[in-house]
Formats: sequence, C-alpha cells, structure tokens
Amino acid sequence: MNTWIEIRTRLPEREKPVWLFEKDRVFIGLRVDVPEEDEPWSEDWRWAECYVFWDGEKWTIDDVFFTDPNPTHWAPLTPAPPA
Repeated sequence: MNTWIEIRTRLPEREKPVWLFEKDRVFIGLRVDVPEEDEPWSEDWRWAECYVFWDGEKWTIDDVFFTDPNPTHWAPLTPAPPA
C-alpha cells in the first residue's frame, strides 16, 4: 500500500511531523507557522526539517531547523514500536 501523498494534492496538518520526500531523500519535517511580517514574500507557513522523539503516546518535536526543503510528497509517521 502506497501511503505517500502528493503535496499538490493535499498538505499535511500544520505543526505535525510527517515523512517528507524530496528528490532523492526522505526526512522528517513539518509545516511551520511563520508570522507574515517575518516572511512577507511567502504564505503564512513554510517547510522545516525536525527531530522528533516518541513520548509514549505521540511524536513530539525536539528541534526544528530551516533548510528550505522543497518536498513533493509526504506520509504520516506511524507510532513507535513497543519498548
């Protein structure tokens, strides 16, 4: 079953970590809200890469860094395996 979703078809929820596919790499990233005064040339969000950890119930964002990725597809993160 293919779980990859084209970004031009549907965007993931904001501030929710997902798998992102860009050209020849896969990484965890998210849509981050950006105040309009900080990025007047863009929409009110942008892509960012992130590190996440499993808190026992959900993936929690540990660190976000802006590398200006340009992903074409995304997929939801599955829960972590049992410890």
